Amino acid sequence: MIDWEAILYIFLGGAMTMLSVLGLESAIVAPSMDRWSKRFFTAFFTVLVLSSATIFLELVAYVYPNLTLEIITYYLQSLLDVISFPMLAVYLLRCCGEDWQSSPLFRAVLALGAVCVILFSLSQFSPLFYSITPDGQVHFGPAYPLLIVPVLAILLLIAAGVIRRRDKLSQQYYRAFLVCLLPVTLAIVIHMFVPVFLLINVGLTISAFSMYRIIESDSIEQNLRQQQKIATNAPASRYCRCDPTLSTTP
Repeated sequence: MIDWEAILYIFLGGAMTMLSVLGLESAIVAPSMDRWSKRFFTAFFTVLVLSSATIFLELVAYVYPNLTLEIITYYLQSLLDVISFPMLAVYLLRCCGEDWQSSPLFRAVLALGAVCVILFSLSQFSPLFYSITPDGQVHFGPAYPLLIVPVLAILLLIAAGVIRRRDKLSQQYYRAFLVCLLPVTLAIVIHMFVPVFLLINVGLTISAFSMYRIIESDSIEQNLRQQQKIATNAPASRYCRCDPTLSTTP
């Protein structure tokens, strides 16, 4: 029998998958998006699509307990999340007109991401980090916080970078970045003390929605600028039709 937690997993997995696929489709077909943004959002939403797929794998392992599938799913989901967070730093720096490759923020986030990958890989061989029972229950080990602290540090660094660069961002982008970062950051803080994987998935779904809104807003703004440019460059009519005092009669 499927309980309420499984139903929530289905809902969140479906919502995140839908948003990720819509974002990926928008990034691929949007005609007004520049090449760099198109490639970035294509890569970003591809990662989110794969991450949403792990939610369904986790659901399968939950409903039909499978220890091997549970271990693989948890590992893949953790790695995909670690990949997506530094990508947010890259886009932030790009929006602010900074060289992201030489930015101290990006280098710090990248170094912490590498630490996360190493620790998550080591955790597969030691119960000091965590262990999964045959019925799919996760038990934290004494070293589990070592897995969470680098991830939390990445999110806090990016959030601090957003706040520090708020004058370089439009209000719309500033709010979008905060909405993308703060819910998942709060979920991970809670997760350090209570195993609330479902809450992390809620935060990731909100992040996917926020990034999708950025694409939609950017496309609308690009279309408006193109229409204004066309209107500005259009040749003036011989007569103004809205002025009744002008007539074509000689």
